[in-house]
Amino acid sequence: MLAFFVVIFMASTAIGQPVYPHTEKSPRSRGLIFNPEKHTPNPDQIRHKRAINPGIPINPFKSPNSVKQRLDSMLIEVQPFGKAPLAENYQKTLFYYNADAMDSAAISYQWEQDLQTWTPEVKTRYQYNPDGTLGETYKMQWYETTGQWEEGLKYVYSYDGNGWLSSVIEYYGNGSPISWAPSYKYEYTRDLAGNLLLDLQSGYDPDSAAWHQVYKNEYTYNLNGKLESQTESPWMGIFNQWVPGYKYVHSYSLTGKKILTEELSWDADSVNWVWHYKNEFEYDTNGYLSKSFRSYWNENYAQWDLNYKSEYQSDLAGNQLMQTDYYWDTFVSAWVYGAKTEQSYNMNYAFYDLILPRNFADYGSFSPNMLTDIKISNHYSGSWHDTYQYRFFYNQASTTGIEDIAASSVHVYPNPATSAVFVEWEGPTPNQQIEFFDLAGKPVFQTLAARQAMIDVRNFARGIYFYRLTDNQRNVTCGKISIL
Repeated sequence: MLAFFVVIFMASTAIGQPVYPHTEKSPRSRGLIFNPEKHTPNPDQIRHKRAINPGIPINPFKSPNSVKQRLDSMLIEVQPFGKAPLAENYQKTLFYYNADAMDSAAISYQWEQDLQTWTPEVKTRYQYNPDGTLGETYKMQWYETTGQWEEGLKYVYSYDGNGWLSSVIEYYGNGSPISWAPSYKYEYTRDLAGNLLLDLQSGYDPDSAAWHQVYKNEYTYNLNGKLESQTESPWMGIFNQWVPGYKYVHSYSLTGKKILTEELSWDADSVNWVWHYKNEFEYDTNGYLSKSFRSYWNENYAQWDLNYKSEYQSDLAGNQLMQTDYYWDTFVSAWVYGAKTEQSYNMNYAFYDLILPRNFADYGSFSPNMLTDIKISNHYSGSWHDTYQYRFFYNQASTTGIEDIAASSVHVYPNPATSAVFVEWEGPTPNQQIEFFDLAGKPVFQTLAARQAMIDVRNFARGIYFYRLTDNQRNVTCGKISIL
């Protein structure tokens, strides 16, 4: 029942974003834990037939356990400068699932420090086809002036005869009742093995009522099926042709590990590709990523100059425990600390014991176990200073009876709790009766609360408590929570 992932520079989360192909230019490329397979555009990221991030298997129920740990909410805390060890709320996201244990919605909130309350921001809803493939995604914005959610964007997904994602069309909404107008389109071409060969992007011109080419990505593979190169080209309408833009070339070790990615840009003067950046990767004796280096090509001296470095520590199971980032200080010719990310795991739960939202892989590389806590620190004035804390809260859920957002949308967190418990729900019910009981069944607390309630538990004795919520239709939601 706990927590998950992180970045150095982060203003908002990617959970709840529509499903895109995973390219550097897409909103989904906000990986929190550095991974060489995610650092450069990778067509493998959109190969799954259900149009989901490959970090999340299509069917998460491969574990023999019938009870899963379901990710229900995420809380981000920020550490204001000079206020250590106090942390302030920053952002939270609530996740909802349908009866097939597939996420049906995600709602993000921003903490208003002055008002000491959470303000809704973005709601994302997912609709599925009868075969379980993702059919449509809706993104809504909360407007304080009207106190309502308003439709903003819609994404419609299509598949080819082999079940591979073949196109994504973006629409924007206008008016009331809502009318949808096409805006942007992604079309994918693959080989017989499902490898992505072409990603063609087009924009819609309402004046001509036609699609116009905007951008394309072309991919090649080596004999082992590994991505070998990607070429990005914008469409130049004035010349009526594609113009080369950037190229990424990947090299691998004999064991199939990516060891080098070269980034090149097209030089129109020399009519040739020229070096821009390169990324080099090293691995420990267990095959886990241990170091990465980023260098840029210095044209003046015709040499590679170091830019950034990251060092990684993993446990024997492959869970990444720490990432330390450095930048190269040219004045002192030495590596200087930049940022640090630390993760802890609950080893009692494996990945396949978890029910996760589809965009969960945006929070880092695959981990064999359940990540419970992430701390991000920045280095300045000669010492480390905590910046962000990511906490992910889980609840037990049966794979044969998972609620839909319309049936049950109650969130009680954090669990365990130390000073306060938050109780929230969506839906038409404005108030609910909230009761807490000790293990003997004795009532210890009750109140009538609105949709967003905070319960002070500092005077509760440490231990396990049962809670019960009852609405005006006598619908009951029960659960268990630990007070530390």
